[in-house]
Amino acid sequence: LAGPRNRPPSLPSRDSRPEGYAMDRDLASFFTDRPVGALPSLQQPKVDAMPETEATVENLIATGRFRLAVRIARLLLDTTNPKEKIVRGRLTAHLASCYFKLNDFNQAQDLLKSCAPTSTEPFNLTLMRCELPHYLGQNDETIRAFYRLRDTIVQEAKEGGTWRRREIIENKIISYLVLGNKLELSLKLVSSVPDRPKELKCETKSTSEEQESMATYEKAMAHRLLRRAKILLKIGDLKRAREATEEYSKMVQNLKLPTTALTEMRALLLTAESQFKDAMEILIPLVQMTGANRGGGVASADVVNNFAVCALFTNQITLALDTMEMAVRADPFQCLNLGMVQNLVALYDLCSMKDQKALLRKLVDRYAADDVAEGCRRNNLW
Repeated sequence: LAGPRNRPPSLPSRDSRPEGYAMDRDLASFFTDRPVGALPSLQQPKVDAMPETEATVENLIATGRFRLAVRIARLLLDTTNPKEKIVRGRLTAHLASCYFKLNDFNQAQDLLKSCAPTSTEPFNLTLMRCELPHYLGQNDETIRAFYRLRDTIVQEAKEGGTWRRREIIENKIISYLVLGNKLELSLKLVSSVPDRPKELKCETKSTSEEQESMATYEKAMAHRLLRRAKILLKIGDLKRAREATEEYSKMVQNLKLPTTALTEMRALLLTAESQFKDAMEILIPLVQMTGANRGGGVASADVVNNFAVCALFTNQITLALDTMEMAVRADPFQCLNLGMVQNLVALYDLCSMKDQKALLRKLVDRYAADDVAEGCRRNNLW
């Protein structure tokens, strides 16, 4: 379970009512009383009824059906003219992304080796070439590959290229530094705000395209500041993490950004200070919106998980289970990620709820993305 490093208190059985539960009943009422309806049906179209197009592959990837996407992408690669290098590059990128999701890294490696890098290949395919060593246990090599790619992009930017690719690459470097527990290096990089690109230095914007580019740049800088706050929190520097969060709050207000990420960050800060009830209080509005805006980034499974963890730390296992189950019923595809499934399985095992665990397995098989089902198998959850 995500959350503070110290272990949660011993938990009661689901049928028991821990001390203080009654006074928090109004807090739980919207979970148990809110009508969420029956689970939606999901018709799986037959393979032979699906058009064999790149758009079909993209749609399958977007809906988490990576195995079927692999089959169609492979077929398209076999039938696409070798001269259509751009199309073949996009299909190769789609195929590699599916192998990544399915943890089939040897297939991904063979695929990327089979097509030599070219100047016209899709940018996301170039990124995958850099990421592959990480999945093969060579995280430092991935970091070095991204630094080399960044140097190339910086040179291109001097010659009139775009700043966006550099920002994407630096975000990747930061992520892999964190994964490698190189927190001080990641903090140094995320804190080094790049100079404003030349094309954005003009104060008076004359076109809507320039204004949109400026807005995108400002949002990217806000995202960088939020990442800095999270890294500081991970390091354990709560004071500076709070300061960075307040700076981010000002940017959210000035740029009129969604407040979801800010609320989550404030809840994480409260959790780090063991103020679990306060964290739950500010997360409630987000949890209530779970499933209301599918794919829109509102009330993510991470929000629900964080709320449930806080409930566990306040000895409210019933509330934790109600919250996660409500989220799964409201939007099984979006909320059945691996973290949510692992947390539910842990609680079902703790409470000896074999029937609910069996139902959860059926839900994963029916609704969850292929990589979630693969993760459950790999972690022996069943």
